[in-house]
Amino acid sequence: MDQADIPALLSRLSSDEDALRKMAVFKLQSSINDPAFADLFISSGGLNILRRLIMTTGGNTLAYSLQSLTRLLEVDMGWEIFESAGSGELVERVVELIVTHPLVNILRGAMSILVAIVSHSQSSRGAAQRTPGAFGFRALKPAVAVYPQFFEMVVSQLNSADHALCANALMLLNALMRDAISNEKDGPVKSTGTVEEWPKFIKRLQDLGVIKAVYILMQSSALQDLAHPLLEFQALTKVLLKKWRDVKVDLERPEHRRALKGLHLASAPEKKDHTNGTRAEELADSNTRKGSRRHNPEKWRRLGFETESPAWEFDPTGFLGMMDLTDYVRKQEDGFQKLLLEQSSRPLHERCPVARASLACTIILYEHFEVEKSDVEDAKSYLIMEGMKNYDKIFRPLLLQWSRLHTASLQAFFRVWKATGAEQEDFDKVAELIRILIEQVVGQASRTKDVQEVEEELSEFEYARLRELQMELLELTFEDEWGQHLHQVRDELKHEALQFVKEQRIRCLLQGAWFPRSLQQKTSEDGYQRNGKSLTITWRYVRLSHNRRFLHYSDFNVQKPLEPQLDQLHEKIDLSTISSVISNVSASNDDTSSISSTSTLKTPSNVQKSTTKITINSFVGAAENKSSRNDPTERAILTLMPPTHSLASEWLDGLLMLLNQAPITAETNKLVGLVSEYGLKIRLLNVRLDDGYAGEPGAGVVPSREGLDEDYFYEYSYSTKGEYVSGKGDRESLLGNWKSTEIWRFANVKGYGDVVGENGEGSEGNRRFWAQFAPLLAAGAPKIPEPQLKQKATAGIRPKNPPFYQEKLQDLVVMNQSDIEGLGRVHSWFISQIQAQPPTLEYTKSTRGIVTSAGGAYFPPLLVSLRMLRRTGCTLPVEIFLTTPTEWEPVLCTTILPLLNARCIVLSTLLSSSSLLPFSFTHYQLKIFSILFSNFQHVLFLDADNFPLEDPDILFEREPYERKREDGGGGMVLWPDYWTPTPSPIFPSLSTFSPYTTPFNSSLLLNRPTIEAGQILINKETHAKTLLLAAYYNAYGPGLFYRLSSQGGPGEGDKETFAMAALMLNESFYTVNELPHPLGIRGDGAAVLQADPWLDYLQTHPNPNFHPFSPPFSPYLKPKSNRTIKRKIRPRAENTTITSRYRNNHQTPLHPRLLAPKTKRHAQLPLKKTMG
Repeated sequence: MDQADIPALLSRLSSDEDALRKMAVFKLQSSINDPAFADLFISSGGLNILRRLIMTTGGNTLAYSLQSLTRLLEVDMGWEIFESAGSGELVERVVELIVTHPLVNILRGAMSILVAIVSHSQSSRGAAQRTPGAFGFRALKPAVAVYPQFFEMVVSQLNSADHALCANALMLLNALMRDAISNEKDGPVKSTGTVEEWPKFIKRLQDLGVIKAVYILMQSSALQDLAHPLLEFQALTKVLLKKWRDVKVDLERPEHRRALKGLHLASAPEKKDHTNGTRAEELADSNTRKGSRRHNPEKWRRLGFETESPAWEFDPTGFLGMMDLTDYVRKQEDGFQKLLLEQSSRPLHERCPVARASLACTIILYEHFEVEKSDVEDAKSYLIMEGMKNYDKIFRPLLLQWSRLHTASLQAFFRVWKATGAEQEDFDKVAELIRILIEQVVGQASRTKDVQEVEEELSEFEYARLRELQMELLELTFEDEWGQHLHQVRDELKHEALQFVKEQRIRCLLQGAWFPRSLQQKTSEDGYQRNGKSLTITWRYVRLSHNRRFLHYSDFNVQKPLEPQLDQLHEKIDLSTISSVISNVSASNDDTSSISSTSTLKTPSNVQKSTTKITINSFVGAAENKSSRNDPTERAILTLMPPTHSLASEWLDGLLMLLNQAPITAETNKLVGLVSEYGLKIRLLNVRLDDGYAGEPGAGVVPSREGLDEDYFYEYSYSTKGEYVSGKGDRESLLGNWKSTEIWRFANVKGYGDVVGENGEGSEGNRRFWAQFAPLLAAGAPKIPEPQLKQKATAGIRPKNPPFYQEKLQDLVVMNQSDIEGLGRVHSWFISQIQAQPPTLEYTKSTRGIVTSAGGAYFPPLLVSLRMLRRTGCTLPVEIFLTTPTEWEPVLCTTILPLLNARCIVLSTLLSSSSLLPFSFTHYQLKIFSILFSNFQHVLFLDADNFPLEDPDILFEREPYERKREDGGGGMVLWPDYWTPTPSPIFPSLSTFSPYTTPFNSSLLLNRPTIEAGQILINKETHAKTLLLAAYYNAYGPGLFYRLSSQGGPGEGDKETFAMAALMLNESFYTVNELPHPLGIRGDGAAVLQADPWLDYLQTHPNPNFHPFSPPFSPYLKPKSNRTIKRKIRPRAENTTITSRYRNNHQTPLHPRLLAPKTKRHAQLPLKKTMG
């Protein structure tokens, strides 16, 4: 319609003739959604005419008028009609139409107008000019008070056959709910002064049947027409659940107190617990003495709470958890009382905590339905829908049956608890099973599946199937996370299982077996019966010799009750002469087949004709085989006819595996598969159970040495079943028990604990750190050929005082100038990166600990070192880094080491992108990366064969590590080696390429000792950059930086990289002045004795005003000229003999005893075993 026709249109709308008005308003509804037309219509006074039509007309005229107003509001115009005088009557008229009018076309328009009114309060447009109370839920309140049946009529329209009307009704309910929730603080204040309108409003809608009606709509075929309002209702349901969870349970609030009191009363507290009569009588006597008012000290614990103050236990679930629990108790009061009575008859640790189970089910459902996802995310999902095929993924009608699902889940929890015989320490395991059950039943339920079917499936789901799902889920989860490592573990377990089955099969041969032989009175040449005469049964007994070299056998007329001994078996076969073993053994489906070795028939009662035959062949020469004139031929030397498939499988595969061949029968391969798969599943289950240092009660607590003697090292051993037992034992019994646990290695319940490096909050942080640092290491790879040596550097024993070598460094590395410049540039780039934006090391602030690396052959010396450490009284935690999962030792890492407050961490599992790096982690590199990934801020690194003689904890509190004067420094202590330094002059020249480094010349390297890196004391906060640069030097150490730092000299490796990194970055560190001392003959397994850095510092720098850490720092601290300082601490008599050897030459107090000292007056000295 043209805008010029508006005056004529208004005239017709004001006409008294109904037909004229009807036609005019019909044309109006099709034109008013044009903003220009609508603006002119409003300015011409059309709103008043439209309002009068709505208030006075009926029939189609009224329907067209309502539709016109709806379309006007859709273009965000005409809102002043609800802000002017008489707007209340207009709203009341619209409400009246919904309540009293039956025509669908009128109801559609009326509900659309109310939706616009309520929703307009939630819009930010025009908020400044908005009249208070004109929009939102409050605008409807006066009219609803006049027509209280309004909500009931709106809800009833959800069952309408008209989809448009149904959609409008649901949109109106959505708008009312959203307005009530979002504006709760602006709502009317009750007489009590609190704002609690929205819960009552939601409860009123629930009582009117909104949930049931919407649930039916979500499952209906009309979903496509109602998709948007249904999706919004689903999102609002999540909002409500989240709001209820956010409400904290507060016993000061009356409704919360009433709910808890209702729980207590519903539990029938007046019923006596006859099973614990003695306890009840004691409580009664106690209460009688105290007063007339009886108080049950287990009032809330009997309901399944952990304490007698249950309010805080609702923190994870909020008021939502309380609602679910009270709803269950209200609906299942009799069952609840019976359950409590049944549980009271059980021991305390076997009782199912009902309240905790209810809260756990609430959390499981909350996470399953992703309640935290906002409605915006749901709307995005709606926008990508393509027809009905995606509706099952988006619409979750079961979410609306929250209460019924919670009750069914809780009943399933009780059923699983009873079926598994769970105890309270297994609570989390049962909760995990229920989580899997919910994912399987509720998560895979179709949109049209009725909630009753879901309840039945939850109550009838088989526990065995649930466990299978758990295993499958674990495999899929860990396959995604640790696919490469799982393949390694699976291969390792398969190899172990194969060795286990091989030993079992060979032991069957060692035990021996009877084999029937069928003879007949008259036989044909081929050995088969032709004339039907009776058979004569003879027996052959075969047995493997103890040395597993010969197969003994003999024939007997009858089967003897006692198995013959080897000396009674007159025939034997040398296994080395066997050429092949042939058989027709195949998989059997009969009941006699079994994968268990216990099913072997040693004395079968009924001998049937055997369908299997095992033939053992050997080569014979031409002299024995007259039919062959050339090469030796193969012939059968022994034939066995096993009566059962199990016996055939054991002997055939036993012989093959004895000859180092692979098994071929399906039965043996199935047994190998079962053992390896169960071993993997046990390990996967255990990964989730172990968390950081968590373990059995008392794990990680260093035992007291009070009352212990020198045999303390052998007081812990293992039983033959792999169980930990405590008690005094000698070395032989310990070793014997240790060997006997090998068969249980892949059936160990605690088998794979920390294989993924799970170490509390630090593990995720370490992965973040590695994600930052790994690209830097990869990008900083030197692109130069490996430098060569003219010859290896020569080094002598380091003198006591500098200079430690000749006046200039040996130049033995062959590198052209372009390679040196290329190395300098990439070296400079890496330093600039760690100086500008260094990756953040992850550690727990202000923590101390000991870090070491082990695995394989280093575990035995590590155990000795760790026990010696604990003898000193040191309680510092220890982190033991392994390179790969293949070094994981289940018994050590999950049982023995936690008892000593130590744990294993597999480094490769933390290095997710290590496969992209141009280097691998081996040998020396493990040390620096162990320090980087440690959880401690203050780290004492010790080699596996290194241990302190006194408690090293004090080192972190004393100088030179802890500087107490405000002169800077501290935080890094290194120990010297025997040798004179042999670095290449190329190394210090690298400092000239970077503006971030302080150039230093070769003389500085000549005036510092070489480093023995078996022990390092470092602060990761103050020396983070030093560690990062040292990691760079070690990553590309073999063939490059190791060669530049030592030029093939003694002990070439990582030992110089830590000092070089600190020098390059001009960061302070202290090197112990006292020379290392050999114990024994060096070169033939001597031990190395290192000095206490604190005493070394005191004697080297007696002047308290001398501060060695002031830049520029000289790494070797030259003492005063009067080097001979008298010993202030003299050894006791029992130590005089061995310490007197050093008295004249070394002033730093030493304690060379290999065991823990009896006095603490001597220095604490790390001791390291050196080989060669």
